[in-house]
Amino acid sequence: PAASRRLVFHLFNQKQRHSNITAVNNRIRSHKDSFKAFSELYASMAFENMLRAAAQNPSSKVAKEVISRVQPILEITGKRTPFGALDSSNVKNHIFAMATHYKAASTFVTFAPDDANDPRVFRVTLRSTDNTGFPARATTGDIKQMIDDGEILGEDNIRIPANAYARRKNATQNPVAAALRFKALLGSVLTVLLGLLPNHKRKKTRYYLQQRRGLFGHLCSYLGVSEVQAR
Repeated sequence: PAASRRLVFHLFNQKQRHSNITAVNNRIRSHKDSFKAFSELYASMAFENMLRAAAQNPSSKVAKEVISRVQPILEITGKRTPFGALDSSNVKNHIFAMATHYKAASTFVTFAPDDANDPRVFRVTLRSTDNTGFPARATTGDIKQMIDDGEILGEDNIRIPANAYARRKNATQNPVAAALRFKALLGSVLTVLLGLLPNHKRKKTRYYLQQRRGLFGHLCSYLGVSEVQAR
């Protein structure tokens, strides 16, 4: 299933939709009156006429008025949608807030994992029956499932190409393996090298000197983003 691009993109699309639904639901529960007024406005014939006029002339005053009324609703979900249009722009607010509280950052760190040539990624991209063989020890039943990706040498033996082309091909066809390895590597860098747990792994707040000492001393905070590739 991890090698099925259609399934991966379907699950990713579901995650985005669920994030939007959750954000809207929480907003409606906390601002019932404002959403009731917007629902009445959206269902009115006057607003429908405004939409038609705005579609015909996007630079008119009517179009700007429509945007001013709809934009707050769009921003509610956009900031919480993974990889959405407003997701990256929302990072600026965090940067300004942290700069105000902690002052300017003292260190800039960047790293680029070589997922295609990582032995752990290469192993996860292949079918495994146990943890003793590398990449895996196959049985007779497994050979029938792996025959499309490998070459039969004999009973219970299979040839697994490990050249550069095969490594990149496996990593591209199984993005889940690369993502799992990236998540583990990122957690190790933040926790072990920098000495500060990410927010989603913290259960309580501690004084910064009580934190583990990392490469740059005792950190108060950090902020990071993941840059995706076109691949």
